[in-house]
Amino acid sequence: MSKVTENDSKLRTVTVEPNNEEPLIPRKKVTKKELRLEKDIARLRDRPHPLDQAGVMSSTFFWWVNPFLSIGNRTSLEQKMLPDAPKRDRVETNEHSLMSFFFTRGGVGKAIIAMYKLNFFKNAFLMMITQASFCSLALFMYFLIEDIGGGKYTGDDRTKRYGMWYGLIVLTQLMGTLLTNYISCDLSRVGIRLKNATLFAVYKKILRVNVLNPSAHTEANIITYVQSDCQKIEDSISKFSQILEASWQIVFGYAVCIYLIQYNVIALMITFFSMTAFTLYLYKYIMKYEIGYMIAKDKKMQLLNNVLKNVKYIKLKVWELYYHAKLYLRRENELINQKKSNFVFSVVFFLNWINPTTAIVVSVLSMLVFDSQNAFTAARLLAFMKVLTTILRGMGNIPVCIQFFIEVRVSIDRLNSFLDAEEIKSEFIEKNPNPDSTFALEMEFGNFYWVKTDEKLMKEKRDKARKQKKTVRIKAKQIQKQINNNDMLLLDQSEKSVSVAMSVASDGNFRTSSVHSVSKLRQRTLVGSLKEDGEKKLDFELKEIEFVIPKGQLTIIFGKSGSGKSSLLYALLGEMNHKYEEPLPKLKINGQVGFMSQKPWLMAKTVKENIVMDLPFDQEKFDHAVKYSALEDDLKLFAEGENRVLQENGENVSGGQRTRIELARMIYQK
Repeated sequence: MSKVTENDSKLRTVTVEPNNEEPLIPRKKVTKKELRLEKDIARLRDRPHPLDQAGVMSSTFFWWVNPFLSIGNRTSLEQKMLPDAPKRDRVETNEHSLMSFFFTRGGVGKAIIAMYKLNFFKNAFLMMITQASFCSLALFMYFLIEDIGGGKYTGDDRTKRYGMWYGLIVLTQLMGTLLTNYISCDLSRVGIRLKNATLFAVYKKILRVNVLNPSAHTEANIITYVQSDCQKIEDSISKFSQILEASWQIVFGYAVCIYLIQYNVIALMITFFSMTAFTLYLYKYIMKYEIGYMIAKDKKMQLLNNVLKNVKYIKLKVWELYYHAKLYLRRENELINQKKSNFVFSVVFFLNWINPTTAIVVSVLSMLVFDSQNAFTAARLLAFMKVLTTILRGMGNIPVCIQFFIEVRVSIDRLNSFLDAEEIKSEFIEKNPNPDSTFALEMEFGNFYWVKTDEKLMKEKRDKARKQKKTVRIKAKQIQKQINNNDMLLLDQSEKSVSVAMSVASDGNFRTSSVHSVSKLRQRTLVGSLKEDGEKKLDFELKEIEFVIPKGQLTIIFGKSGSGKSSLLYALLGEMNHKYEEPLPKLKINGQVGFMSQKPWLMAKTVKENIVMDLPFDQEKFDHAVKYSALEDDLKLFAEGENRVLQENGENVSGGQRTRIELARMIYQK
């Protein structure tokens, strides 16, 4: 670029070159501390996890945490800074091992033992050394006090003798404390692994479990499995540690007592084990009432879940009092079992609490009668009281731990039942065997059935439902008298209206109290004749189904009510049982096929989020899904359009809109 300037009446031309370089931005100066921090983060991230390399001392003193603390003191720890978890601590690894042993050993409890038996034996051995160290303190104290009182040693010999006993006391105390810390860390790690593995196994089972065949695993049960039973698996490891500790405390405590009071320990042991045998007998009743409590709790949760799902309908039919009374009865049954269990446990706890004291009194009386001269020397008394403190601590842990393991056994039985539950049958489905075929679905040799409920069991449940209905009527009348007139809308209703409501009401759950469900079940139309399949009786059967559904065409399945239209669709999903005799059913799916149920499920999110779900958003695909699901006019009616926030299960939109939203979701997921 040229520029003409005037200077001293002379013209001159100045040429200015254009500067195409970017302006220099001053770089932030990196300090030595920041460089050192980056190196430490890279070293921590790229190396194996410190816990994976932790030895006995590092696990005991938690030195493996130091790298995290060092970085955390200088900056905020983020996930990207952390190394991968050790392989043996990963959820997938432990879940795979758990389920492998579950199917080979036949239960969660046996699988846990098979997975960690070496670990349990190691910790049991270390716990034995730990408690032997703590109990030997009493003997070292006894020898030290005997030497001090006896005056046998003088001068340097006395100093060495006293120093030896004192050194042994400090050494054994230190060793016992360090081993306790190591065992606690190791077993806590095992407990976390087992809890996460069990949770993962339950979640994976939820995705595969058969939800339409008759099953005891309702939504309320599954919530209990996740929230309660899996947590008890983790807690059981710490209780196992307490049981080990208490057992070794009692064993070594009595061994020291034999040395201190010799044959007088016989009186102590007879008293102690007699009362212990009686308390162990009482645990049978605790277990019985605990099982009854868990069953009653499950029934209450099932009914509560049903009430919450249908609360609007219940209020519309003015059935609040009926379900209030029904919930009250189930809660009352739950409390009865809990009170019985707590009462027996309180007796057991009292016996365990008084047991050591009674044993001490008996042993002291025995010492006074048979060995009165040497019964109360200072050394013997101090050592004896030290050992008794250890025994008392062990005895205090035993009743709590035994009750907990009774609850754990119930939880393990429930988890076993759930993990063994029937799954969706998909082995007869072949996906994309012939993508270029003109048929979307091809079914051959389709023989499917639902399992029939046992007639004897049905009769028992009908009788139970009648008795329960009568009890509910009586309880409803009692509650009606107690309720304040301003508390409920039902108070203006007559007793007759309540009785009518209760005679018509049904909670929709055949297994609990619905008599109408039984009659409907028996009146269902069956396709073909009912036959025996091994020990199973068939309730509904689809026989020799063969069909093809072409691509690009509308295919309609029609028939009378109860003829099996919905069952046929559920059979295609793998929900129905199928026969394993030749020829086996065969379903070919050529391409992609979607399924939309009669009851759409929507989340409490926007319409857009309900359609897209977890896929990346694509505007073209979204518009295509909205267009071909006839949802465009509905979105225009919403002020927020596709950003309209839905209530839980889409309660703020109409039934047709819910169906169209689910149809759009199915198209978008293609």
